[in-house]
Amino acid sequence: MRVAGERVKPARTLRAGERVSIRRAGLLWEVEVLATIDRRVGAPEAARAYREDDEVRAAREAAIALRRASAPPAFPGRPTKRDRRALDDFLNES
Repeated sequence: MRVAGERVKPARTLRAGERVSIRRAGLLWEVEVLATIDRRVGAPEAARAYREDDEVRAAREAAIALRRASAPPAFPGRPTKRDRRALDDFLNES
């Protein structure tokens, strides 16, 4: 996590007007802190306390879409009893 381009410790207190950059799993979030909240709140209320950079959001969404498009197909899961029998028949034909 970086605040105004400088690496910071997790315990650092944020102030309104600061720009925060977070890089996680190769994806980037850049937000400007609009207000601080002293208590735990739900996501909709927390989202009103910051503004995300539109260009960075678009780039992140494009990267996510590219990852999904290039991801290998999901493993179909454990074979059923019918699948195992068909495999046994195929392997024991010789």
